[in-house]
Amino acid sequence: MKNSASEKRKTGFPPIHFPDSQILILGTFPSVKSLEQQEYYAHKQNQFWKIIAALQNIEVPTDYPGKIALLKTQKIALWDVFESCINPGSADSSIKDPKFNDLPTLFKTDSIKKILANGQKAHQILLKCQNQHPEIAHIPTAILPSTSPANARYPLTEKIRQWHEHLKL
Repeated sequence: MKNSASEKRKTGFPPIHFPDSQILILGTFPSVKSLEQQEYYAHKQNQFWKIIAALQNIEVPTDYPGKIALLKTQKIALWDVFESCINPGSADSSIKDPKFNDLPTLFKTDSIKKILANGQKAHQILLKCQNQHPEIAHIPTAILPSTSPANARYPLTEKIRQWHEHLKL
């Protein structure tokens, strides 16, 4: 039996990283909107770019290259734990048959000193990866409140506070 369109395997994005990246922010997998626009955190209600811009007390850049430049100035790398999966929507809870990104490969070329998980699911997968790869087990990690529009548990001001605290080296 053939998979329906909603059961089609989706592929995420390559990492955004720079030679001097010191912090890696890991999400789970791009949303439907992000995949459509081919940009990390493209959904207008996702608070990721608002939080990153707030850390420098600037407005969110209006174009994607400007957002990427913002990551570079803050020495932040960005990636997801899953390379591909089947997910009819954007919810982490709907992810099926995930294929993992090769996180240890990224650490061979970067100077990552801390890994921050954007939400619970990314953190769970990160811990499993660290257990399987002793070469990255020493890198400190933290879980941050998800920037997803589905996470209404914390107001934006509290998310900014927590993210700011953990983005310091």
